[in-house]
Amino acid sequence: MYYFVDADDVIPDYIPGIGFLGDAIYAEIVIQELRTEIRLYQEFCQFRIAEETRRRDRGKDPYVGREDWITEKRSLLHSRMRKRRALRSGGRGWRMRLL
Repeated sequence: MYYFVDADDVIPDYIPGIGFLGDAIYAEIVIQELRTEIRLYQEFCQFRIAEETRRRDRGKDPYVGREDWITEKRSLLHSRMRKRRALRSGGRGWRMRLL
Protein backbone atom coordinates (compact mmCIF):
# COMPACT_ATOMS: atom_id res chain seq x y z
CA MET A 1 0.00 0.00 0.00
CA TYR A 2 3.01 2.26 0.36
CA TYR A 3 3.07 2.58 -3.41
CA PHE A 4 -0.10 4.69 -3.32
CA VAL A 5 1.22 7.21 -0.79
CA ASP A 6 4.69 7.52 -2.29
CA ALA A 7 4.50 10.63 -4.49
CA ASP A 8 7.74 9.64 -6.23
CA ASP A 9 6.70 6.23 -7.59
CA VAL A 10 7.06 4.86 -11.16
CA ILE A 11 5.27 7.89 -12.62
CA PRO A 12 5.69 10.68 -10.04
CA ASP A 13 2.32 12.00 -8.86
CA TYR A 14 3.34 15.62 -9.39
CA ILE A 15 3.55 15.26 -13.21
CA PRO A 16 0.45 17.06 -14.58
CA GLY A 17 -2.01 14.92 -16.48
CA ILE A 18 -0.33 11.56 -15.96
CA GLY A 19 0.92 11.72 -12.38
CA PHE A 20 -1.63 9.27 -11.03
CA LEU A 21 -1.58 6.96 -14.06
CA GLY A 22 0.93 4.63 -12.40
CA ASP A 23 -1.26 4.46 -9.31
CA ALA A 24 -4.32 3.61 -11.43
CA ILE A 25 -2.44 0.89 -13.31
CA TYR A 26 -1.12 -0.59 -10.09
CA ALA A 27 -4.61 -0.52 -8.52
CA GLU A 28 -5.99 -2.39 -11.54
CA ILE A 29 -3.25 -5.03 -11.27
CA VAL A 30 -4.03 -5.55 -7.58
CA ILE A 31 -7.77 -5.80 -8.25
CA GLN A 32 -7.20 -8.37 -11.00
CA GLU A 33 -4.90 -10.42 -8.78
CA LEU A 34 -7.41 -10.39 -5.92
CA ARG A 35 -10.47 -11.01 -8.10
CA THR A 36 -10.90 -14.61 -6.90
CA GLU A 37 -10.44 -13.67 -3.25
CA ILE A 38 -12.95 -10.84 -3.55
CA ARG A 39 -15.52 -13.12 -5.22
CA LEU A 40 -15.04 -15.83 -2.59
CA TYR A 41 -15.39 -13.26 0.20
CA GLN A 42 -18.67 -12.09 -1.34
CA GLU A 43 -19.79 -15.73 -1.49
CA PHE A 44 -18.88 -16.12 2.19
CA CYS A 45 -20.90 -13.02 3.15
CA GLN A 46 -23.92 -14.23 1.18
CA PHE A 47 -23.65 -17.66 2.81
CA ARG A 48 -23.45 -16.13 6.29
CA ILE A 49 -26.56 -14.01 5.74
CA ALA A 50 -28.49 -16.91 4.15
CA GLU A 51 -27.53 -19.33 6.93
CA GLU A 52 -28.54 -16.88 9.66
CA THR A 53 -31.87 -16.29 7.88
CA ARG A 54 -32.44 -20.03 7.43
CA ARG A 55 -31.81 -20.71 11.11
CA ARG A 56 -33.97 -17.79 12.18
CA ASP A 57 -36.82 -18.99 9.91
CA ARG A 58 -36.65 -22.41 11.57
CA GLY A 59 -37.04 -20.77 14.96
CA LYS A 60 -33.41 -21.30 15.94
CA ASP A 61 -31.03 -18.77 17.41
CA PRO A 62 -28.71 -18.02 14.46
CA TYR A 63 -25.81 -17.32 16.80
CA VAL A 64 -25.81 -20.69 18.59
CA GLY A 65 -23.11 -22.77 16.91
CA ARG A 66 -22.36 -19.90 14.55
CA GLU A 67 -18.60 -20.16 14.99
CA ASP A 68 -18.72 -23.82 13.90
CA TRP A 69 -20.60 -23.35 10.62
CA ILE A 70 -18.70 -20.15 9.82
CA THR A 71 -15.36 -21.87 10.46
CA GLU A 72 -16.37 -24.78 8.24
CA LYS A 73 -17.36 -22.50 5.34
CA ARG A 74 -14.27 -20.31 5.82
CA SER A 75 -12.01 -23.37 5.66
CA LEU A 76 -13.70 -24.55 2.47
CA LEU A 77 -13.27 -21.17 0.78
CA HIS A 78 -9.64 -20.83 1.95
CA SER A 79 -8.93 -24.23 0.44
CA ARG A 80 -10.46 -23.13 -2.88
CA MET A 81 -8.33 -19.95 -2.83
CA ARG A 82 -5.13 -21.93 -2.22
CA LYS A 83 -5.95 -24.35 -5.05
CA ARG A 84 -6.66 -21.53 -7.51
CA ARG A 85 -3.46 -19.72 -6.56
CA ALA A 86 -1.48 -22.91 -7.07
CA LEU A 87 -3.07 -23.46 -10.49
CA ARG A 88 -2.42 -19.86 -11.56
CA SER A 89 1.20 -19.95 -10.48
CA GLY A 90 1.95 -23.40 -11.82
CA GLY A 91 2.36 -24.78 -8.30
CA ARG A 92 4.97 -22.24 -7.20
CA GLY A 93 2.82 -20.58 -4.54
CA TRP A 94 1.47 -17.04 -4.54
CA ARG A 95 3.20 -14.40 -6.59
CA MET A 96 2.04 -11.23 -8.28
CA ARG A 97 2.17 -11.21 -12.06
CA LEU A 98 2.76 -7.86 -13.68
CA LEU A 99 1.46 -8.76 -17.15
